[in-house]
Amino acid sequence: MQDRNENLGDIQLSSLSYETKALEFVSELFDIYSWEWRQGEEEIHPPSELIERIGLNEKNSSFHDLISVIDPEHASEFANAIQEAKKGILFRTEELRITVPGKTPLYFKVGIKPIPSRKEYNLIFLFQDITRVRSAQEMGKKIENSLSQSERTFIGAFENSGIGMALVSDKGKWLKVNRKLCEMLGYTEEELFTKTFQDITHPDDLSKDLNRVQAMLEGDIDSYKIEKRYFHKNGETIWINLSVSIVRDQFGKFLYFVSQIEDITEKKKAEESLLAINYEMRQILDSATHVSIIRTDPNGMIQLFSRGAENLFGYKAEEIVGQYTTEYLHDLEDTLKRSKELSNSLGTEIRGFDTYSEIAKRSTYDSRVWRYKRKDGSLFPMHLVLTAVRGQNSEITGFLGIGTDVSGSVEYQERLEETKRQLEALTEQLSRKNAQLLNYAHITSHNLRAPTSNLISLVELIEESKSQEDILSLVGKFKVSVNYLQETLNSLVEVLRIQEGNNRKIETVKFRSVLDKILKILEGQILETHAEVRFDFSALEEWQYDKVYMESILLNLLSNSIKYRSPDRTPKIYIQSQISEGQAYLIVEDNGLGIDLKKYQSKLFGLHKTFHRHPDAKGVGLFLTKSQIEALDGRISVESELNKGTKMIIELYKPKVFSSNGID
Repeated sequence: MQDRNENLGDIQLSSLSYETKALEFVSELFDIYSWEWRQGEEEIHPPSELIERIGLNEKNSSFHDLISVIDPEHASEFANAIQEAKKGILFRTEELRITVPGKTPLYFKVGIKPIPSRKEYNLIFLFQDITRVRSAQEMGKKIENSLSQSERTFIGAFENSGIGMALVSDKGKWLKVNRKLCEMLGYTEEELFTKTFQDITHPDDLSKDLNRVQAMLEGDIDSYKIEKRYFHKNGETIWINLSVSIVRDQFGKFLYFVSQIEDITEKKKAEESLLAINYEMRQILDSATHVSIIRTDPNGMIQLFSRGAENLFGYKAEEIVGQYTTEYLHDLEDTLKRSKELSNSLGTEIRGFDTYSEIAKRSTYDSRVWRYKRKDGSLFPMHLVLTAVRGQNSEITGFLGIGTDVSGSVEYQERLEETKRQLEALTEQLSRKNAQLLNYAHITSHNLRAPTSNLISLVELIEESKSQEDILSLVGKFKVSVNYLQETLNSLVEVLRIQEGNNRKIETVKFRSVLDKILKILEGQILETHAEVRFDFSALEEWQYDKVYMESILLNLLSNSIKYRSPDRTPKIYIQSQISEGQAYLIVEDNGLGIDLKKYQSKLFGLHKTFHRHPDAKGVGLFLTKSQIEALDGRISVESELNKGTKMIIELYKPKVFSSNGID
């Protein structure tokens, strides 16, 4: 019996030991400090671990010291709770703050459990340290508030973006779209929600889009950008620049795609026009089968060799492009002779390719007969017109040579003048096409690429920004870039429309009638500035012209005269017609600020080029005016002097016969 009791005691002790260890483990795991107060004890003694955690002096600290560092709003409540617990009333609080001077506040969940013992109660104290939990909760709230603010900022940027934006499901369904996208596609928001992006994508572009979507879903890529086509609600095709990124939750699960959609239809039309100009130039080159057209770099290396050149010289273009004309095409004896003549006349040594290009460098072009060498070694005389090709800043980028075989000595003199005229006309035509191509290429590469790159950078900055103030500032800059890009595209499209000339209507235009209309349009500015406008159309009263172009030209020139008036004198504008040596002119002259032609001559008619500070200056008017004049085979030139005024001289196309009243 005794053995049995001893075994039972061992089992009870073992069980108690296990429970004690389990309690210690739970206390350590959940930061719980516990102790017991028994009846008859004068002091309540918190465990040393709690005293150490709070930061009090372990040896000299009492329960009173513990109460003294409890925040006042909780201290009296806690002291009262102890007295109530001694009467058998359970106490529990979710948060009790303890602050030791100079230390970070601590937070505890506290419970006082009365345990019946005879007539009174023993007390068990439980302090659970919830400081880390509370800090995590506060951090969570901050993150939640931050995310909420970011979401509001994103929604604002989303709705007010200058480009189309959408949230799209993994199946292509539109989840959210902004106003700009609806305007771009012609659908209402509700109509788009019934469709997928596949429904409005051009079938030829669908597979490349879907392949990239799948790659993102599989985690191979995080984003992609492509150019593709959508169908507008009215059936028209829209070119867009599409940027897509994927959004996942914290567990990596797909949420939605963010699509940014920029309408680049006008840009594509401009590119197509550039291709058309290239094609037209190629057609001009290939149609001249008996005329040699060769383009070189500044050092004479062949870059272009026309079909006519192939016929005359016996080389195929692929054989000769990349070679130098002096080594393959020119007669050495002829070259040395001309080199000596030029060196003597110019007073400096001229040799090599400079023998052929020096005069063209110094003037508009050079025209003369040279002796050339065919592939088979035979020599033949060719009349060559050589023109220097100049870049945006008037630097020489190469030379264009156009020539014809003048081997027939009997007809040589008779054909020479006619050939010269034809070659010069062809040279002028090609030079103009080259200038157009260079100008359009410059606009496309600079005026379109810079703001587009800026837009992409701004979008990336918006995505990375966490501050609403930063995002709003970036959105403002985004709108400025979009507006600049739109203005540039509108100007380019207008010039391309002018060059195509599909809507031109040539009719008898009376200068006085057009001027009267312009003066009515500018009446407010004329009265405000007290401008004096005089005219004289006695030399030529009318002309066969496009009336809309004439009105636009005079409106631009007169408004410029008023806009760039001198503040030191009354604006005076004089418009007149002239006839000189069989050529008709229209002249607009003013006494305004003038232009520094030495500084701005080469940029005078460029897009977005301005030469005076003025709030309304856009650098578009002269660009369009020049395009309109040249579209009707005219010319415009400028005479100007700073602080004296400017004279714009329009050389109208030359008719076969005309009188002072116009064309007969």
